[in-house]
Amino acid sequence: MTEPITTPLKPVPGGRWRALAAAARPDDLEYGCSAAIAVRTGEGREVARGIFPERADRGREPWNGGRRGTAAGSGHPAHAVDTTDRLEHAARSLLEHRTCPETLTDQDPEEYARGSLLPATAAEVFVR
Repeated sequence: MTEPITTPLKPVPGGRWRALAAAARPDDLEYGCSAAIAVRTGEGREVARGIFPERADRGREPWNGGRRGTAAGSGHPAHAVDTTDRLEHAARSLLEHRTCPETLTDQDPEEYARGSLLPATAAEVFVR
């Protein structure tokens, strides 16, 4: 089991930047950081999901790297994005993947989605 975070977390640095959201499985972003992505896009920042060059033929530019990385779900978070104002958005996003809670639990999918959200997304920030 993961130990609770006991030290205060700093806000993820702001400024002008683009982000790439990538995950091991397609719905991991919804479970891990959809509220944080909603906060950043709501601030006018660009968040892309495609890293594969072959997607350029569908109008998506390939990712060309970055200077900073932020890993949600890291075992060593020092930063967080306040997601309080985007929890409803995140719940709706999770409910689009209702097959997962229906398969994993007997709990009502809406109850499960709302109960699994936190008012912040903890992350580790890496600088290149």
